[in-house]
Amino acid sequence: QPEDFGKLRPSQGTETWISVVLVFALLIASLIRWRYYNRVKTLMDAFLLNRFVSQIVREENVFLNRVNLLLSVLYLLIVSLFAYLSMDVLGLHMLSSLSPPLVFLVIGGGLTALFMLKMLVVIISGYIFDQGRAAAEYVFSIFLYNQMAALMLIPVLVALLYTRLIDPYYLVLAGSALLVFFYLFRLFRIVTGGLASPSVSVYYLFLY
Repeated sequence: QPEDFGKLRPSQGTETWISVVLVFALLIASLIRWRYYNRVKTLMDAFLLNRFVSQIVREENVFLNRVNLLLSVLYLLIVSLFAYLSMDVLGLHMLSSLSPPLVFLVIGGGLTALFMLKMLVVIISGYIFDQGRAAAEYVFSIFLYNQMAALMLIPVLVALLYTRLIDPYYLVLAGSALLVFFYLFRLFRIVTGGLASPSVSVYYLFLY
């Protein structure tokens, strides 16, 4: 990278472990695309239309499905890596006492614990209020929208790691805006779908 006429400074390289994590995530995405293409199409239909969510949940145990498990692993890898890089770009060093790989693992572990806790609370609430089907559909929707968000975040993550022509601050903003959009879209779809269902009351919808 030119610093002054006749002088060069080494460009800051990407840490090896980050490249390993990204390559592993891309291998998972390629495997899903190659081996489970029809299943991915079904999930895309469910992402676009609420009625496919009910159909999928009714026909199979979605939480033990191989594709859903792989997509969940992909989500944790991509979002955890994006969060780590965003903290670095924004100068947030809350876990500076830990090595970078450990910071990444802490973020991934925190995300896993958060969603496991949320899933447990929703399932227990559905059992208590006799809304097991609605609770299962809600949990599946959480996983589905998170998985789709992770797939869309991959190009942003690659650009953040290897592109020097775009200010990384704007890439962090773009990735964050993408995650917020998917969250709001998921919330909108769940609310509208719940209001349209005669078996779900507004009280349960607000509670979940």
